[in-house]
Order: sequence, then C-alpha cells, then structure tokens
Amino acid sequence: MAIGENELERIGEYVESRLPTWLEKISHESGQRWLFGADRALFERVVRIEKRMDERFEQFERRFEQFDKRFEDMNKRFTSTQWLIGVMVTLFMALNTAIHVL
Repeated sequence: MAIGENELERIGEYVESRLPTWLEKISHESGQRWLFGADRALFERVVRIEKRMDERFEQFERRFEQFDKRFEDMNKRFTSTQWLIGVMVTLFMALNTAIHVL
C-alpha cells in the first residue's frame, strides 16, 4: 500500500506536534531530564563553551605553527654557523700545520 504525499504531510505534522510530549515522557520515565526545562540552559552553555574551546585550540595551533617556523629559521642559521666554524677550524689547522712544517 503506497502512501501519498498528502498522507505523509499529515503524519509529519502529527509527529511534529506530539514529539516534544513524547520526548518529555521518555526522559521523565528514564530519569534523564537533562535536555528539558532548566537543564536546557546548561546544555546551551556547554555548547557555547565547546565552541570557545575550539577557537582557543585553533589559536594554539597557530602559535605552534609560528614556533615551528621560528625553530626552522634558527636551525638554518645554526647550520650556517656550524659550517662557518668548521671551515674556520680547518683553515686554522691547515695554517698551524703549514707553520710547523716550514
């Protein structure tokens, strides 16, 4: 038996009008009234806090990315300095050897 579009609309309206009452009854019977009444404000606050925490984590990610860039720059400078010191020590040792041999 096929249900027409009009019947589906009527069923949807019926369910939509009764759904809050059904949910209230189910939550009351199960002892979980966390989404109804005064607890709804608490639920909304938790959602807002989660959003704020997401923003804070994004800020921390940006800061860590900046630290990574700084460390990469420092590593490049350190590598250059290390090569320069190596070349200078080699030249000094070569000069010292040349002086002792002559």
